[in-house]
Amino acid sequence: MNYEKIDLDSVGLVSYDFAPRCIQPDSLLHWPVFDHFHTVLESANTFLSINPGVHAVACETLHLRVEKDHIRDPDRSDYFQTGEILRPFVKGLRVWVQKRPENLRSPIPDQINYINFVPNIAKTEAADKNPMEIITEMNDWIKEHRIPGRIISIDTLQMRGVEGEVNVDITSWKQDSAAHVKQSFLNFFRIFYVIDASYPVEEIGFMDFLPETLEGVGIFSWPIVERLPEVVDHVSQWAKRLPPNVRLLNFQTILCRSDYKMCLDPYKTYYWDEYFHVYHRRLLRIGYALTTEKSLPVVPVANMVTTVLFAPGIVRDPHWYKWSGAYETQSTVKERMNAWIKLTQASVVGVETLAYKASTGAECSEGFNAMHTWNEKGRHGAKQEQYLICLRVYINGAPDEPKDFLWPKTLLDWEKENPSSNCKFC
Repeated sequence: MNYEKIDLDSVGLVSYDFAPRCIQPDSLLHWPVFDHFHTVLESANTFLSINPGVHAVACETLHLRVEKDHIRDPDRSDYFQTGEILRPFVKGLRVWVQKRPENLRSPIPDQINYINFVPNIAKTEAADKNPMEIITEMNDWIKEHRIPGRIISIDTLQMRGVEGEVNVDITSWKQDSAAHVKQSFLNFFRIFYVIDASYPVEEIGFMDFLPETLEGVGIFSWPIVERLPEVVDHVSQWAKRLPPNVRLLNFQTILCRSDYKMCLDPYKTYYWDEYFHVYHRRLLRIGYALTTEKSLPVVPVANMVTTVLFAPGIVRDPHWYKWSGAYETQSTVKERMNAWIKLTQASVVGVETLAYKASTGAECSEGFNAMHTWNEKGRHGAKQEQYLICLRVYINGAPDEPKDFLWPKTLLDWEKENPSSNCKFC
């Protein structure tokens, strides 16, 4: 594989993706089999080794669609899914990098690694399971298994349809798609770090922000909940109170099954539930690290957290049939975000890749700031829905918009121009 040498003058915030090698292609009889997740580190670290001028700021575990023995349309920014039925897939790695700041200049390039942490399953169904129990258990485990480096991301992951002794490093497995079948769910954490044996030990944790219910579910209506701007306001108030020895690591939006009032499963480790669930809320989880080491630089306080969404632009209008539209590639969206960050010199505190429904669910009426959604259900089961892959960046402060910066026409813009369509963004 040829690895890219980065032009440092062009770097604002850029990402590179790595996928495991296919061992056995999919067929009518079985799903594809890929190498375990740890094998992608070799490729990622080879890339970092030839680019010592950048440093890794975050890592994400990607969900990539597979066809035979290769990634299907890896750069395409939209896809279709029926309910929660998952087609053949593989888990890959996305590494976000920025130009190495002056105070971190080193001739030694970054090298990344990770550990998996699966919370104790003993209390999985207990009603009093709470985040502090998980955080305490996580830090007790870290004290016993020291992380030799600077932590950059705490990734929350879920595996469905796995039983018994599970190796959470597997990257592909078959899931039963029958709507009437109950399925197992395993929630765990993947902690990414930059290797540095001299880095002091840190404790880690996470803070969850759920949208408040503004109006309950009605006979013919869904609940009304806070949208993302209101939730981010709560984040800002929390961040202002953080002591200077706390580092914000990563922001992650987690889709949680809900009973219209509260999330049902975010703090369970292993449980069984129906395969198909209609209503979901989005939980914004912020990972952080804290240390008592006085030699480390003081972390700037995040006085005001703001967010900017980079959605794929339309290259062919949907017209009356929304699924007939065509969209920019993921690469184009990444280039636009990188250019915007470089021009604004924005102080990035988090970035994530996430998918929104294009013309169904809560997104249909609330746009991509919706903090809840629902699966469309027809007479014969779930309906097929279109999703758009977007990038969301979280910033300390609110930088001025760069002069003459060109934003593309997105699906949200198209909906505003076509109010007669069956979906109208607010």
